[in-house]
Formats: sequence, C-alpha cells, structure tokens
Amino acid sequence: MKKIIILALILMLPLVQAGADISVKTAYTNPYPVEPGKNFVLGIEVSNIGDEEAKNLFVGLSPSSPFAVIDKPSDIITSLSPSGVRIIEYKMFVDSSAVSSIYQIPVNIRYSGSNDITRNVLVRVQGKPNIGYVDIPSFSISPGETKSMQVEIKNLGSGTAKRVIATLTPLTDNIKVVFSGGNSFLDEIQPNNKKNAVFKIYASPDTSYGVYDAIIKVVYEDESGNIQTKNFSVGIFVTGKPNIKIIKVSTDVSKNELKVDVVNDGNAEARAIKGELMIGESIIDVDYISKINAQKSSTLKFDIPQTKDNKADIKISYVGADNEEYSFKQTISWVNQPKINWLLVAIVIIVIYIILKNYGKNIIGAFKKSRK
Repeated sequence: MKKIIILALILMLPLVQAGADISVKTAYTNPYPVEPGKNFVLGIEVSNIGDEEAKNLFVGLSPSSPFAVIDKPSDIITSLSPSGVRIIEYKMFVDSSAVSSIYQIPVNIRYSGSNDITRNVLVRVQGKPNIGYVDIPSFSISPGETKSMQVEIKNLGSGTAKRVIATLTPLTDNIKVVFSGGNSFLDEIQPNNKKNAVFKIYASPDTSYGVYDAIIKVVYEDESGNIQTKNFSVGIFVTGKPNIKIIKVSTDVSKNELKVDVVNDGNAEARAIKGELMIGESIIDVDYISKINAQKSSTLKFDIPQTKDNKADIKISYVGADNEEYSFKQTISWVNQPKINWLLVAIVIIVIYIILKNYGKNIIGAFKKSRK
C-alpha cells in the first residue's frame, strides 16, 4: 500500500510544478542613484522561472508618493517562454521631498490562467547637497573694532551636506581674521536648511568707509563621501562718520576775505558742506564745499564782516556717507591785518631816491671818514 502512495505522489509532482512563474527585479535606474526632484528611467527585469509559457503578461506599476509614472504605467508582453527574460522601461519622477533611502515600488503582474500578483522592485534615492547660497545679514564694522560676523550658509540641494567647513579670506590688508576666527565648523546641513557660520574679524583704525571684498570657501562632503568645494564672493561693510573741525581762521584784507580752514577728522567722506557766517541770528554770508575726504582739509571763504570785536558765529552742516546729517555752531574771531598804504610807500621810495641822487656822495664820504 505504501508503495502505491509513493508512486502516486511521484506521478503528481510534475503536475504541481508545471506552469509559468514570473519574477521581477530592478535591472537599473538612470541615473543611479535617483536624485530627488528629477526624472529617471526605471528598468525592470521580468523573468519566467516556471516551466510553461506565460501569455498576455501584464506588467504595471503602482507607485505611491514620492514617485510618479510620467509615461504609460503598464506594459503587455504577448508571450514569455520558460527561462525567458524581458526588460521593460518606465519613465518616472521622484518628488523633491524624498529623503535619501531605498524605496519599494509595487509591480502588478497578471497573465493567462493566473491571479493578480504583486511584487516589489527596489529604487535607491540619494540626494545631492548643493551649498548654493551665502548671505551676511545686517552687518557692519567700524574702524579699529573687533567683531563677530555671522554668515548664513544654505544647502539648496536635495541631499545632506556633511562635515561642512567655511573659511573666510579678506582680500584687503585693512580687514583681518582674528586667530582661528577665519574658520567655522558646521558639521552638517540638511536639504533646504541653513546654518550660521561665525567669523571673528578686525578692521584697522585707518580703514575708510566702504565695502571690502572677501572670499568664503565652503568645503563639504556629499552622502557618498565625495568632497565638494564652493567659493563665494562677499562684501564686508565698514561704516564710519565724518567729523568736521575748524583748525584755523585768518583774513586776507587785500581780498576782503575771511578764511576758515576746516579738516575732516573722521573716517568717512563728508559731503555737501555748508558754512553760514552769522551775526546774532542773521546769516550774512554763505559758502559751500562739495566734499572733504577723511583726514583731508579745505577752506570756507567769506567776506570780512564789519564787527566791533572781530567776532562772529559760524554754523557748519554736512552729510555723511549714509546720508546722516551733521551740524555744529561755533564762535570764531580774527585779527584784521593793517592795509598797506601804497601811496605812502611810493612817496617814501621817491624821497629816498632823491636824497641818494643829490647827496649820496657826501653821505658815503662822511660814512667812510667815520669808519677811519
């Protein structure tokens, strides 16, 4: 009896194994790995590992977020013989929100005489970091000052930027980094995120008002460990203020001029300098200077006013580099140089000439005798 049962099982075994058996797997993706926010081609290898032909073989994708099929989502293979292999390509898109990982995409399979079957193929998604943006929000430094400067560094890519190091290099001797303050270590920056690099810098006391060029070099690794380098040009704003002072008051009587020498003792340009000569509350004369650079001087000129004590007030107003307005009022005094009476000088010269002409020999002779 046992022999009969064993023989029956052996005879039934081919019947159980007979039939098509379809398997699917990822043949390739182009590109590899797939980058978030980009299109790609998914190649699926369809194999018949069974013993019979598979007819009217339906292969369709059922992707879910973050994937989508751009072109037709399914294909029909008319016939796939045992041990047969076919490659089917699908044009797909992966959303920019996809994080780096290995994803499963369901594949629906159906052929003559079979039920609906679902298999999964694997797709590797890996983002690419892109340090594509740096900014210096609301920063300024004054001459002679040491200050920490924050710089926003943003990852505009789809992958994590790892081991991020930012280095600041000023392109002028007036701006210097303080010790190791030119390097900033940020560890990693996630996609569409930013971090602040902090640099400690010093502006020399003789630095003029303006924007000074510098380079920020950012070195980082992508998710595969490849080193990337980006250079960015930035501007460091050095602020400053003009400071107009009166250094000398003099007169030129021959021209009837009162001269007021002024110097810009600040570290920024002074513009639209206006001098108003006043007696009491009355403005009696006005003069203008278009600009005075830092540590430079110029002269305001007025008609000499007729006052009893040779004193008057002067109000000086001017504008700074950032259009700030400055003004001050000061009392000045001067000494009038006596006028030369050229008629009297001419008469004296004529008299001397006549005397020398008529009596010069006698005068010289008397002088020689007195020397003996």
